[in-house]
Amino acid sequence: MGITALAAVVHRFGSPDVIQIEPVTVPPPGAGQVRIRVHASGVGPWDVRIRSGTAVPLPALPVVLGADLAGVVESLGPDVTSVQVGEAVFGTTGDSFTGACAELAVADASRICRRPTMLTSIEAAVLPVVGCTALEMVEVADPQPGMRTLVLGGPGSVGAWVTQLALDRGAEVARFVQGHDAAEARRAGLGSVLTSLRTRSPRFDLVLDPVGGELARAALRLLRSGGTLVSSVEQLDPESQGRVDVSARWVRAQITSARLKFLSRWIDAGCISVTLGEVLGFQDAILAHRKVEGLERKAAGNVVLRVSE
Repeated sequence: MGITALAAVVHRFGSPDVIQIEPVTVPPPGAGQVRIRVHASGVGPWDVRIRSGTAVPLPALPVVLGADLAGVVESLGPDVTSVQVGEAVFGTTGDSFTGACAELAVADASRICRRPTMLTSIEAAVLPVVGCTALEMVEVADPQPGMRTLVLGGPGSVGAWVTQLALDRGAEVARFVQGHDAAEARRAGLGSVLTSLRTRSPRFDLVLDPVGGELARAALRLLRSGGTLVSSVEQLDPESQGRVDVSARWVRAQITSARLKFLSRWIDAGCISVTLGEVLGFQDAILAHRKVEGLERKAAGNVVLRVSE
């Protein structure tokens, strides 16, 4: 039997103003699913793409926004044994990256796991998409000890997670950030910090790119012969940039319980830190999207909506 709960809904794609907080009917969990009482939901660029209608593929309207969530398991579907009712969990709902920004959400059990004991629900809600994207990039790139690695991305982004994961594998990491993020990046003490890619000397074995666009193309030109660029944003063509001696790979983030468990253990062991940006109320979903989209001033780090206590 379905239960009525408030959710951040869009009935048409467009600007942040299309978001409405309204009641929806949340169904009971099916086979392999759980229903979660959501305490917090992260807001990221992927949410902006869905809301604006630029995501591929687009979900059918109306759609409940939100991919990242943290909360407590309320009920279990058939055959779910990986978590228990009343357990604090974090993760995503499923492949669609929708449905999490609500008081109640149905999620695939294969895409959630127990919340790290070192984190609150607010902190854990920033982790699933950025953490699993970074982990998958590093899994594909497989940086080795001493490998000269360039990471694109500022504080609180996928780039920050990629940096920590690559350093943990022993890579020699340089991190490119925009000038206004440089001071914070240096304070974090994670690798050397670059604010310009203007050089003609290829000097990196590996580029890890969660940014895309012209920055990724500029970074591609800095690869040594035989080097590789791994992007979570787009599939680049090195030959179009005059490089036939390097390779480029694209990964599409897969949020899985296995990756979440790895990150959870890593966090609880004190191996990685979580950068929390702004915490807003559930009713501030429009403002959160405006901040993530760059229409309003945003502090460094990820934006989180406090959905319930």
